[in-house]
Amino acid sequence: MSILLKKVVEYVEEKEVGTFGTDIFIGKRPPEPINCVAFYDTPGRPPRKDSTADRTFQVITRNKSYPLGIGKAGEVHKILKEAYQFWLGDTWVIKLEAQNEPGHIGRDENGNHLFSSNYNIWIKD
Repeated sequence: MSILLKKVVEYVEEKEVGTFGTDIFIGKRPPEPINCVAFYDTPGRPPRKDSTADRTFQVITRNKSYPLGIGKAGEVHKILKEAYQFWLGDTWVIKLEAQNEPGHIGRDENGNHLFSSNYNIWIKD
């Protein structure tokens, strides 16, 4: 698990959207609980030539209910969609922004709804 992604999850957790290890996970969607939010590192953008880094991550929300799932995805999105110049633990964030709105990407093998959203975070190394 990336240290940066753990800091993002802690930031979301502070807003009382969920609890890491209970219904928020990094790099996995365990079988239980069904209703959960998972954060994944994604490839990101080309390396920068200065002391900053442009990272990306994806959030997948899973829920039995379509309305509750899109609602939970929206709660997370509201926190992450746009923020500028703030500390994320000991990391200086220049910009955190959504690449897209949360959207339904289908169902998992058990028929639960999946919603995806993607984010860019530009940090000072």
